[in-house]
Amino acid sequence: MILGGEKRAVTRTLERLHEQHTPIRVEIEKLGIRFRSNLALRKGVVAISRPMGFNMEIPAGSTIRFKVPEKKDREIQLAIANPNFQMANGRSFFICALPEKFAPKSMRASERFRTSRFKNLLFHFPDMHSAYRIIDLSLSGCRIATRSENLAAVLTEGEPIQPAEIRIGESVQIELGSVIPRAFRESNVGLQFDLGRDQTSKDRLEKLLKWLEDWENKLSRFASENQEA
Repeated sequence: MILGGEKRAVTRTLERLHEQHTPIRVEIEKLGIRFRSNLALRKGVVAISRPMGFNMEIPAGSTIRFKVPEKKDREIQLAIANPNFQMANGRSFFICALPEKFAPKSMRASERFRTSRFKNLLFHFPDMHSAYRIIDLSLSGCRIATRSENLAAVLTEGEPIQPAEIRIGESVQIELGSVIPRAFRESNVGLQFDLGRDQTSKDRLEKLLKWLEDWENKLSRFASENQEA
């Protein structure tokens, strides 16, 4: 692009999202916080609506990232200048600087959805006779809650594990190909996986992710409608 051309393209994209009231799926980077929201342009800054009941303190300087709806290969990254700007009507926003360019492509190949509220969605290791709640799920990986267990003692980062499966209740299984532990944290473990050649499992996972996306959209619309009322 010519000098300044990319900044104009980013600004036009933000203007369109603002004018069309397009919902966006936001992630606060490095904190693992994701939610659906809307944005507004105000006097050279971008305002991202904070979810109702969101009380977590976010440090200034944190970054927000989201994929541009209808153009999933484009992402925008925003630096938070004011993490809790309060309006007189009680609404609150993240105030962010207007970006100069689109964000570099994320290393993550697919969108992740928070699933911690679903107690019947489990990651199962048959050989270990153990199952763990899935708190974060995408087409290529997940995070599992490990409670007080030290899985680092039985799993090795970067070393494939087989067999493994995702279970939904007692009757639905999604069989996985290789599973590779990627990140050990105090209360959860990040796993990368593939589905091998099992088309049935791939179809089931895609349907599950579509359901999660639709469910998030409905919640976002409900919150938006009731916040404006």
